[in-house]
Amino acid sequence: MPPVISQQGNAITIVFTGTHEGDPESCIYSIGTTTYPLNGYAAGSYTLQVDRRYLSFSAVWIQETLGVVPFTVTGGAPPPVPVSAPTLSVPSLSLLFLALASFAVWRLHSRRA
Repeated sequence: MPPVISQQGNAITIVFTGTHEGDPESCIYSIGTTTYPLNGYAAGSYTLQVDRRYLSFSAVWIQETLGVVPFTVTGGAPPPVPVSAPTLSVPSLSLLFLALASFAVWRLHSRRA
């Protein structure tokens, strides 16, 4: 299951879903590392909180924080600027409606003939 990444302001949280085994002898997984890409962020200071959640024996979800990592983004690309998309003005919309109405009348007239 992919991790869930959320952001509120400059606080980023990533939650991994996994399992928990209290006895190291019973654990079936080896120790390892993995890498997950995050989004691109604008220049500034951030904190990344890494959590894991697992289902307990009593079928209750338990979530615990593994660590909090502060980091700074410098020289990054600025956030994208919204671009306005052109829309029809009232005269253009009227002209489009007139053209569609004319086409409909022409099609009805040509069917009768």
